[in-house]
Amino acid sequence: MNDVGKVAPEHRTPGGDVDELAAVEIRLTAGSEYLSTVRAVAADLALQQDMTLDEVDDLRLAVDEACSMLVPLATPGAVLACRFSLAEEEIRVRCSVPSRNGGLPPMDGFPWQVLVTLTDDARCDVDHDGDTDLAWIELVKRKVVGA
Repeated sequence: MNDVGKVAPEHRTPGGDVDELAAVEIRLTAGSEYLSTVRAVAADLALQQDMTLDEVDDLRLAVDEACSMLVPLATPGAVLACRFSLAEEEIRVRCSVPSRNGGLPPMDGFPWQVLVTLTDDARCDVDHDGDTDLAWIELVKRKVVGA
């Protein structure tokens, strides 16, 4: 697949509030058997950003949970895309899949509570673009100041 491990130059994030130093995007088949790859990338990038071991584990688990929530929503044969935006004091992760029914990832159960607990910000939505519905979850993990 193309686009694996793309690194983008510095620019503003879509929200415009944090300078992005670099970005890594991976794309893989939307299946639970491939989520170990996403967990490994999340942990490696968090270590490179000098996050504490607890922060690394939190991000790794949160990314795994987010992807695990998205995979069941994916259209057959879909690609799961995860973009890791690296900034000075945080990592922002946006995972998305083409959704077969246009539904939101569930936010009323234990998996969502895990995301909220392990991250500094978690949100999800569905973007509608013509015939394609793209379900996504975005997470933010910030470094502890003074750690």
